[in-house]
Amino acid sequence: MKSVKVRISKVKIIKVKIIKVKIIKVKFIKVKIIKVRIIKVKIIKVRIIKVKIIKVRIIKVRISKVKIIKVKIIKVKFIKVKIIKVRIIKVRISKVKIIKVKISKVRFIKVRISKVKIIKVRISKVRISKVRV
Repeated sequence: MKSVKVRISKVKIIKVKIIKVKIIKVKFIKVKIIKVRIIKVKIIKVRIIKVKIIKVRIIKVRISKVKIIKVKIIKVKFIKVKIIKVRIIKVRISKVKIIKVKISKVRFIKVRISKVKIIKVRISKVRISKVRV
């Protein structure tokens, strides 16, 4: 999995409902994401209900030069989320800029995250400005 030079600009997602999602045995190996730009993203009224993610393995992930500008997430509800047995190994995140993030009215109900292993994480040059939760 290699994705190079991904640009997402002016994305609007309104009134998204995801109900009863089950993801079982997901494996991501050697993922490289380079030069990602996400500009002016608006996500309004998102509801995710009864999500189960079991046995997720992410190995050797590299994310470099990520820019996220003007993100607005409004009225997010996560109900009954279970994430079990997550392993993240050798993660490198460099040169991340997050500017003007607004997250309002977030509800997390009955969230269980168990058996999480994060090994060899490097995060360098992170800028987060004007965050409202």
